[in-house]
Amino acid sequence: MESIMNSVVIFTEVFLYVNFAILMGSLIVQVVPNTSKPTILTSKFLLTGSALLIPVLSLFPILETTFILGNGIGFMPVFTNILSSFEVGKAWTFTLILTVVLLVLFLTVDVTKNKTGTVLAIGLTVLLVFTTGYAGHASSITNWSGFFAHSFHFLGVVVWTGVVGVVAWFSRTTTGDQWNNFVRWFTPLAITCLVVLIVAGFFTMKIDINSYENADAPWYDEYRNSLVINYGQALLIKHLLFIPLLVFAFINSFIIKKRVKAASYNPIKWLRAESVFILFVLVATAYMGNDYPPHQVDNLIETSGASPLFNLFHTQAIQTPVLVSLQLSLVQYVLFGLAVVSAVSMIILARKEVKPTLSLLLGILFVLTTYVALMTGLNA
Repeated sequence: MESIMNSVVIFTEVFLYVNFAILMGSLIVQVVPNTSKPTILTSKFLLTGSALLIPVLSLFPILETTFILGNGIGFMPVFTNILSSFEVGKAWTFTLILTVVLLVLFLTVDVTKNKTGTVLAIGLTVLLVFTTGYAGHASSITNWSGFFAHSFHFLGVVVWTGVVGVVAWFSRTTTGDQWNNFVRWFTPLAITCLVVLIVAGFFTMKIDINSYENADAPWYDEYRNSLVINYGQALLIKHLLFIPLLVFAFINSFIIKKRVKAASYNPIKWLRAESVFILFVLVATAYMGNDYPPHQVDNLIETSGASPLFNLFHTQAIQTPVLVSLQLSLVQYVLFGLAVVSAVSMIILARKEVKPTLSLLLGILFVLTTYVALMTGLNA
């Protein structure tokens, strides 16, 4: 039952991220002039539905905790105690209040036509992003640094991926000038979001993987040691997926930018390919958010054992204290070389105007070859 509930929470977490992205992306493109964006088919119903789902989806982790702690005590006493005493419960209460305010705004103002209402809705959505950051793991173990790091990381994600996702899946026939003008303003916005989410994500990661067993350990040692458990595996896969995602972002921001000047060119397929990798990254992120962080790797190994993914490559028992090292041989260098060729080929194919499906497969190949190279080179 517990594993089923955990799977449900991961699924709802992914849906929550997607929902946030749709809401934020839809609102941002609303404030952009029609001449500077493709024709977007969003509606007041979509915005209202996205807002309504935020407190519903963010409630599932609280329900999971309630079921775990409420065994033999009762659901409602534990549920109300979590809402009043736990940080995640307080964050959800703020989320519910902000969502009600946002829904009232949507019901009283047509934000698809009223720019002032749209800006107010964006502000409320940003506050919802920060309440989500307040409920995060990094926020719970630091005073303020984890809260701000997690919140700005999440904000950078939903702004960038939101615009990409909305334009990729809700846009229709558009002139070349509209695409050209869209790329012109979105490229600097995307670069800014990437810088924010990478910097904030790094500090969030340092907090999440901080070792309680060795407080003086550098973050890269903690990262390596975390690879023996599920959280570390998900973190590694997320980072590997992020690299081809950056390649797609480069293609859409610079290579496609030259091509959209032609009135007949439509880059929507490339944006959709980018959004596929965005979804992969969100799945890995959701898994991490619902697993034990590697603060006490030795204790996790002794109680739960190593990650099944780690055991695919290493059959020997892991000794504690865990000390993971990386030793590369010819096999690993060949795999890394294949990964580099895959990434470079993605750019070459984009320049040659080959359909993005092959680049999508090459991005997956990059992740697989790099992952296998790293895992086979580890010693624990």
